[in-house]
Amino acid sequence: MGHRSIQKYLYDIQQSILSIEEYLGEKRDFIAYEQNKLLRRAVERELEIIGEAMALTIHEL
Repeated sequence: MGHRSIQKYLYDIQQSILSIEEYLGEKRDFIAYEQNKLLRRAVERELEIIGEAMALTIHEL
């Protein structure tokens, strides 16, 4: 698929990073993060998306 696919994967990575930043907010309190199961799961899912997109990007190269 080439260049277009890579751009989509990079876009997905960027969006996941922005989502993580939004979820965590200005105050990055690890204790609060650790105690919030919903927040942890949301961040973990975004990290999965980043990992999948990176793997697909490498595969396209």
